[in-house]
Amino acid sequence: MSFPLSFTIEDIEKNISHTYLSRGREYLRQGRVKEWGLSADGRLLTGRVKGSLFNAYEIAVEFGNGGNYGVQISGDCTCPIGFNCKHVAAVLLACLANRPGLFTGREKEKDIPRQPDKPKEEKGVVDHFTANWLKKLELAASPVSANTYPPTVKQRLLYLLDLKRKTEGIELVVSPATGNIKMDGSFGSWKSMTP
Repeated sequence: MSFPLSFTIEDIEKNISHTYLSRGREYLRQGRVKEWGLSADGRLLTGRVKGSLFNAYEIAVEFGNGGNYGVQISGDCTCPIGFNCKHVAAVLLACLANRPGLFTGREKEKDIPRQPDKPKEEKGVVDHFTANWLKKLELAASPVSANTYPPTVKQRLLYLLDLKRKTEGIELVVSPATGNIKMDGSFGSWKSMTP
């Protein structure tokens, strides 16, 4: 794996709070970073980290040039914190720890906890992020089951999506509505809930 973008522990410290960095180190030591990967251009780091409970959180970290500030790190996570959290810190540290000879700051190899390298992906196998997205897409596209609610509940909350043309472009409008479900599972009449 190549590492075209060089970032240091100092860059991580400038972008992630001390508390989250400390917790991220602990998560890495505990082996909670389940996978990580760096894009070919070195601008996107992705990973999956086991949370405190049963959840595995998805991480996407983008790197940018922060000028005199160093490397700019913007890490999104599916956890409730959502941005530059302990899960992001753990993935950054896993990446940093697996770059032999590329420690460019004051860090020493012994100071960064190690975790086994990510297993090699088999050819023809969909990566974890794509498989997870496809699973969510399949669930969202599946028809609503009439058995999801008690038989007496016929009304459903709907979110209607509409594209409105504006002079400055296109705007996505989400409008709440209520609708009645038919016996075959399709929707009958609906009523807008906007004031």
